[in-house]
Amino acid sequence: MAPQPRGAPTDARVAVTCLSPVPAGAPFPCVVSVLGAGEAPPPLLVQVELPVGVLHLGHDSSGEFNADARKVTFRSPGTADAPRTFRVDLIADEAAAGSVAPVTVTMRAFGLGEPYERLAAASVAVERRSSVDLGVAVVPMRPLTLFTLMALSVPVCLGIVWLLRRKRRALAFAPRRQGYRPVPRDTVMVPVFFCIVCTLALLAAAPAVVESLRSHTTFVEARCTVLDRARSGSPYGDGGDLAPMAALRYRTPAGPRVSLGFDARGAFNGADTAAYQDFTVGRDYPCWFDPQRPGRVVLRRGPTGVALLAMMPAVALLGLASGVRRAWRA
Repeated sequence: MAPQPRGAPTDARVAVTCLSPVPAGAPFPCVVSVLGAGEAPPPLLVQVELPVGVLHLGHDSSGEFNADARKVTFRSPGTADAPRTFRVDLIADEAAAGSVAPVTVTMRAFGLGEPYERLAAASVAVERRSSVDLGVAVVPMRPLTLFTLMALSVPVCLGIVWLLRRKRRALAFAPRRQGYRPVPRDTVMVPVFFCIVCTLALLAAAPAVVESLRSHTTFVEARCTVLDRARSGSPYGDGGDLAPMAALRYRTPAGPRVSLGFDARGAFNGADTAAYQDFTVGRDYPCWFDPQRPGRVVLRRGPTGVALLAMMPAVALLGLASGVRRAWRA
């Protein structure tokens, strides 16, 4: 049989299709296709570039993953039976919820004069979180809704205290008969306000505190295979907002599982943002997962920075509570 002529470079193109929208923390596929290359395509090099907030889980056997370059590379030898469709399995970080992550593909062909390249891209919309994990329970409420309710609770609580003290405040401003000492003005509202602020700060830090404690007390040790590791976060955020993250495969009593995790929640990374480089893709490391919610897994346990900072509003709340009690009884 006579050899087939090589396909013209100007006719070949590449296309990529990704599942979208996708929930954060759930695997999803992307399929790359080489089109218009003819019966005998030229040698091809196809590279899939991963965006911030998206980690790699797996790919076809013909591919090669470079975790540092954030690219999956497929090489086609340029034969008639060479594969023209490639699959990559990815997972979106929870920090990327509510954003759109672009998956970019570059195809280069060689052997027919000057090398040339074609580009393609697919947008992956990561769904917004519809629940808030408090460490001991999951509240079916969007984070923005919960934050709004917490902010509105400040004037509501102050209004309730004002109504309870209204009669007392009226008495403080009433004229007094000669010989009677004036009633001192009410000093309850200021310490009550700071009590509410400290309480809200403790509530915001509660998930980090709970997970820091539970990572040492109730989390179960396992062996995790690192599928990917990188600095991850929101594609819209600043580079300084990125934190270490890893895609892990491990076994639970319910069977094998794939999830994302690195530190317990509330970790202050600072100069430790390069800690992911201590882990090699494909190797096994000790890890710990939550037996109640096996999808939560960590490579490093607490205590975290947020859990330690939570001691400040806790101590302040103890002092303010005694001050409110004295002012209320005065």
